[in-house]
Amino acid sequence: MSEYNARQLNERTAEMLVNELYGIAGTATAIHGEMDLNYRIKSIEGSYILKVSRPDTDKQFIAFQADILNYVGKSNGEITTPVVIKNKKGNLVSSIKDKEGDTRFVRLYSWIEGRLWSSVNSYTEDLMCSLGKESAKITKILQGYDHP
Repeated sequence: MSEYNARQLNERTAEMLVNELYGIAGTATAIHGEMDLNYRIKSIEGSYILKVSRPDTDKQFIAFQADILNYVGKSNGEITTPVVIKNKKGNLVSSIKDKEGDTRFVRLYSWIEGRLWSSVNSYTEDLMCSLGKESAKITKILQGYDHP
């Protein structure tokens, strides 16, 4: 078993976290992620993505991600981005201790409907061109970005 798999949180834990930190009762489904542990949360209020960092993640990196998302989201509407949801204390990022005693950072975002890239069976030329165009839009928007 890899270190990554050994450090997973189960879906029940994700449901407890989203309820405890955000006051949202919902059902969690794990979604593969490269860096974070990701869970789609379905509730009567809507759908969300709960992101839990790996234990060694720098909090400044988490803040950087949120800042970029907010910056792109405030652009002229060319790109739809998830909205960062504040926790019950009004913070964008929560910190928790896992069962090994390591700190993890938790964030909640609105869910955007669509197909997950990881579920695409065939990467067609049209799909790749579409990805390239959207990436170019983000790059153009970020030309004016200056991280504090």
